[in-house]
Amino acid sequence: MFAEGTANPRPGVLDFKLGAFATVARAGAVVVAVAIKGARSVLRVEEWFPRRGEISVAYLAEICPRGSDFTSAVALCDAARRAIIDELGEPDRAGEIPHHFSRAAAVR
Repeated sequence: MFAEGTANPRPGVLDFKLGAFATVARAGAVVVAVAIKGARSVLRVEEWFPRRGEISVAYLAEICPRGSDFTSAVALCDAARRAIIDELGEPDRAGEIPHHFSRAAAVR
């Protein structure tokens, strides 16, 4: 599962779900963001079997929360998301509705 809470066939990073980051901030733990390249072409949405291909995994620098409140959780989430976007070089798709929640997908 990706931090967006979904997988999407289009390149780019969607909004992250905040729950894990709120838990980390409350616990005073750190986040180690992980950028996964190639997963979209190997593990395709709505297909059961992986395709041949290369997947690379980059473990990024630790990100420490500034506090244990909601604002700190949001900042932690934003920092992790920005680090992953920078590593992947993919578009920032914040605010977009995931493909499987779109009107077109619902009509299928």
